[in-house]
Parts: sequence; structure tokens; C-alpha cells
Amino acid sequence: MLEELVSQLDSIVYGLQCSRDAPLESMETLAAFYLDKIKQIQPVGPFKFVGYSFGASVAFEMALQLEKQNEKVELVLLDGSPRWKYLTEISQVEDMHHQWENAVLLGFLMQYMKIIRPIVYKELTKRQPVQDKLNYAAKVLHESFPNTVLESINVLLSLFLARAECGKKYEPSGKVKAKTVLVKAVMTKASKHLPPDYGLADICEEQLDIIEVNGNHYCFYEKPLMLRLPDILNKILE
Repeated sequence: MLEELVSQLDSIVYGLQCSRDAPLESMETLAAFYLDKIKQIQPVGPFKFVGYSFGASVAFEMALQLEKQNEKVELVLLDGSPRWKYLTEISQVEDMHHQWENAVLLGFLMQYMKIIRPIVYKELTKRQPVQDKLNYAAKVLHESFPNTVLESINVLLSLFLARAECGKKYEPSGKVKAKTVLVKAVMTKASKHLPPDYGLADICEEQLDIIEVNGNHYCFYEKPLMLRLPDILNKILE
């Protein structure tokens, strides 16, 4: 997803993928799983983590765990934060958790489809249980990408929903000492109810640096070169 952005960076970059064997019971177990993989390549620090969206919470938790091991870490969070739980506001409307599930699945579809018919959300709200919602969302996406195996789309949707659940439950156990930079997309609609720093000042010991870019949440993979995002990251990571 972020290949175009990463290909322009001056640093050697290793990507973390949410594979089927990645544990999504909690952010803590997921971070520990990734740290085990990272230490097979780089046993000791310093470490520099860049986390986008949900990955921002993963990066934050990995930093917390490494700092408990007296390792030095730097964080760059791309339009994400452990405090970014805007979707939980949807789940509190009339105490209907399924509205939250609908919003998550719709958010996944919006990453790949330019236009989503209103009937899609209406159908999602009618369908129960959640597996029926997943099957329907997979079918809708498959119509736009018929060459992709339907089962693969269903797996991706299931993992996306599981990550959203994991992020929703996550509450950091403390503050990070790491130097932290938030690269914030100012046109992200979902963040309009959040404080300007996405609540990071409350969980960072050091002063938070914020860099704003004139794009939405998806600009990091839709138009990274147009917004000169590689230049921004290269300067941060140098």
C-alpha cells in the first residue's frame, strides 16, 4: 500500500504485514509478535518506527515495550494515534455496536472504490450476524475487482475488522519517552472531532512535533509524491 512512498526514502526500510498468523487479541500481543520478528533482523536499538493509521498504535506499543527494555526509540506517526478512536463514537449511538461494524466495513470499501452506492450501507445495516456483513461487503468489492479471488477479499475484510477491534480496545499502559513526530493530514474528515495533536500530548513525555500535509487520510498512498511526503520523512529520519 505504501510502496510508492517507501521507494523514495533514503533509509533502509522493513515493512510489517498483518498476516494470518499475527495475533489480534490485543495490541500488546501484536506488538510483541512484531518485535520478535524485528529482533531477528536487528537485535538491539536504536529503533525508528513509522506507523500509518492503525500502524501508529502498533508502533506506539512497540516503543513502550522496547523502552521497558531500556532501548532507544524514535516514532513517526502518519495520521494516526492510540487516542484516535473516532469510530467508537459511532458505536455509542443508541448503543448499537453493529453501526460501528458497518462503518469499519464501509471504510475498507472506500479505500478501493471511488463511488459507493447508498444501498450498500443500507444493506450492511440490515444484515446479521457479522459474518453476513463481511460476506456482503466482500461481494460488493469483488464486483469491482472480479479477477481477485472472493475468498481472499473476505480474509482481508476479516483482518481489517479484527484490527479495528484491536485498536478500539487498546489503552496505552504509560507514556513513551521517544521523540515523536505526528504527520497529520489536515483534510481527514474523521479527525474533525479530535484535538489538533490527536491526544498524543497526554501519552508522550517529550514535546510532540506536528507536521501538517494538505491531504486526507489516504494521501500517504494515493499521492505521496505530489505532496512531497518522501522529502518530509527523509528530513525527519535523517
